[in-house]
Amino acid sequence: LMGCWTAAVRASSLHGVRDAGQQISTHAACMAYDAGQHPLYAGVMPAAENMERITAHKLVRRDVTQCLRRRALDPLAPERRATNLCDLPCLMNAWSAWTPCSATCGGTRTRTRSIRRLPTGNGDLCPESTMTLACGGVCPIDCTVSPWTSWSACSASCDGGVQSRVRSVVIAPDLGGQPCPDLSQALSCNLMACPINCVVSSWTAWGPCTLTCGGGTQTRTRTVTMYPNPSGSSCPPVEDSQAC
Repeated sequence: LMGCWTAAVRASSLHGVRDAGQQISTHAACMAYDAGQHPLYAGVMPAAENMERITAHKLVRRDVTQCLRRRALDPLAPERRATNLCDLPCLMNAWSAWTPCSATCGGTRTRTRSIRRLPTGNGDLCPESTMTLACGGVCPIDCTVSPWTSWSACSASCDGGVQSRVRSVVIAPDLGGQPCPDLSQALSCNLMACPINCVVSSWTAWGPCTLTCGGGTQTRTRTVTMYPNPSGSSCPPVEDSQAC
């Protein structure tokens, strides 16, 4: 492959361009491309991609050489023959294949392309090298509920009551998403028996005195109509007496 400087000198010679300052200036520009030191290289082609950089660099040298030849032979634009750099647009390689979708729903896939030739002069800059598209369709929306409330107070103090708690729907299910779970719960509470106190009847009338004189006694009674359970109050005396 003919070097950039050699091509520039030959192209200039074809039309009698022999100004030493112009040749030196063109030579400096060409050497910048040959060394890969033009500012357009900065940040575009990482050092790790050596083979790709070499390929793009060779294409720049080849196309600059061809461009300088064409400009030297261009009778309609003699003022362009003194231009140091040809205005070559960026060239990109073909797109890679699309990557697999990153998820079964709501994912993305990408494809990339690399730089084949860097732009020179005022040539068009390189376009995007990565393209990303959505894939996998829309994901189902599962039901989402709020946290449970605190348990309510028991509905009874004994013999079994009920206490409950609830939660609400924050996001309703859609597109085949998981349905909502139960929104309320109930538990039995205060299962112990309520106290049953002893209940007795009224006193009977006093009975006859046991003696007609000298001091006797007479009594009265009452009966238990309801016996207590273990938590209820015990029964009072059911018999009473007095002197007579």
